[in-house]
Amino acid sequence: MKKYFRINLYISSVLALLSGSVLLYIGLKQNAQEEFYSIESGQIDFAYIAAVFFSWAVPVFIACMIIGALGLLLYRLVVSFSH
Repeated sequence: MKKYFRINLYISSVLALLSGSVLLYIGLKQNAQEEFYSIESGQIDFAYIAAVFFSWAVPVFIACMIIGALGLLLYRLVVSFSH
């Protein structure tokens, strides 16, 4: 069980970091309204960058952990009925 939890934790973390990074990259490339950084003044809004990153990373992490837990429960249910 601990091994399955660790695997689920690692996969969820990687997926959350990837989704947060990709969507933040897309936001930085678009930056039409200069929300992330201002071209004229060179100011970078790190709080907004962190908000965008974590607003995607945290829900994806939680959803992946829940899906992994449901997968474990389903696997145990199938194994218990097969014996």
